[in-house]
Amino acid sequence: MAEIRLIDIKEDILSDNQALAGQIRDTLRNHRIFLMNLMASPGGGKTSLILQTLRRLKDKFRMAVIEGDIDSRWMPKKSSGKTSRRFRSRRAVFVILTRP
Repeated sequence: MAEIRLIDIKEDILSDNQALAGQIRDTLRNHRIFLMNLMASPGGGKTSLILQTLRRLKDKFRMAVIEGDIDSRWMPKKSSGKTSRRFRSRRAVFVILTRP
């Protein structure tokens, strides 16, 4: 059996990510942009919550929905589908982010 070695790490492996996240938060704050990250399992009510939020606040705020999905094979269907039309009908910008 191989020997188990403990390696003491002196550097936060996520420090670059945390620094970038801080810069992004500062930029958003300076431009008075509120950003919310909403995640849940399929069928968890994300779309319903977003649609109700858009319906209730569309006359007070400019809003956008950015959707990211690692399963990019569904994106062509989503971008022209019922959900995107529902977001756009509530005067929200709808953007989809995919991975290569």
